[in-house]
Amino acid sequence: MKGSGKTLERQKEDMFDEYERFRANGNESIQDYFIRFHKLVNDMKVTQIDLPKHQLNTKFVNNLPAYWSKYVSYTKNVMNMSADNYVDIFTLLRTYEPHALKSLKKLEQSSSSDVDPLAYLAKSSTPPQSSPKPTTQAAQTHEEALMATMQQLANLLSGFQKQFPPNNNQIRASSKPKSQATVQAGQIVTETVQRSAPGNVGKQ
Repeated sequence: MKGSGKTLERQKEDMFDEYERFRANGNESIQDYFIRFHKLVNDMKVTQIDLPKHQLNTKFVNNLPAYWSKYVSYTKNVMNMSADNYVDIFTLLRTYEPHALKSLKKLEQSSSSDVDPLAYLAKSSTPPQSSPKPTTQAAQTHEEALMATMQQLANLLSGFQKQFPPNNNQIRASSKPKSQATVQAGQIVTETVQRSAPGNVGKQ
């Protein structure tokens, strides 16, 4: 009797280890993933390992292939992970399979492109080769270099202003005359007052 109890304990340990190591095999289909997970859960029940629904559901969704991540997040928000069954979660996720496969296809296309990012960086970091300049240009004075730098700054600022024109709040000066009422000697007197926005100098 003791020997059979020990083997059952050993089986439980092995099954739990298998459960802990359970992951998706590459980019396998959700159907294959579900079948493997379902078989594992059934084997665990045979060896009398009973895990809470929340733990099974979390294990099921968190170990799906990466291209399912968007749909897993949605499922976690929609389904009750403590009350629903992983079979119900699989049923919901399966409805998104065509979309997930499109995501996988895009992922594979972007990773299989012939662009080598390190080669791109190496190419972009090498300074451009220029032809030798005449000696007259090499002998620029300090003032000429300063003027050239200032001209570049002016060009940069004018390009910035063209790209980001000031909005109405930045250039608005109140052009409508305002009326102000005061009480003088028991009578109400109204007068118009021209106000300008702070920082703006207007004609008055």
